[in-house]
Amino acid sequence: MAKLSAQMTVLADLDSNLPVNHPHLHICEIERHCILRLQTTQQSLADDIARQCGIPEMPKPGYFQKTKAGLTIVWASRMEWLIFASLDNEESLIRTVASQVGGGKGCLTQISDSRVIFSIKGGDAPDWLAKNCTFDTDINVFRVGMASTARFNQYAAMILHVEHSSYRIYFDAPLACYIAKVMIEAAREFA
Repeated sequence: MAKLSAQMTVLADLDSNLPVNHPHLHICEIERHCILRLQTTQQSLADDIARQCGIPEMPKPGYFQKTKAGLTIVWASRMEWLIFASLDNEESLIRTVASQVGGGKGCLTQISDSRVIFSIKGGDAPDWLAKNCTFDTDINVFRVGMASTARFNQYAAMILHVEHSSYRIYFDAPLACYIAKVMIEAAREFA
């Protein structure tokens, strides 16, 4: 039987010039994660799933929460959340959540392979982000622990403010090469 190996990053075999390593700005692609989209019309069901994942309730609009088990749960839209986990936990997480949403109570969709993830860090990260996004990235407005769906250079993105001057940006995977070029070009002035 043929041995298959999956790429852990979208840009792995491409000449993308990432990572960017400037004195106050670092941009790189992050290895693939398990990403599940949970949709339900029952808030009580969503909160039951949150408790199983280790938090008391699902995050409120505009926020995300990290669990002790290493999951990140993000509010995506009304009655929709994204659950991020390591690939090691993917199968067990899918089984756990799928058992709760069965019987028409909700919908669970695995979207891991359809997203590319970038990390943006450093003292210039908030300014770099402000030049490329369509929302207020001021650290007093878009605070640590907040999430936003926004436009990054005209393309839909989900942005998490994970730590002081540290962000994660998620895009549709087919945009990876183009977005990497845009990020590199936008970083030149911060060199």
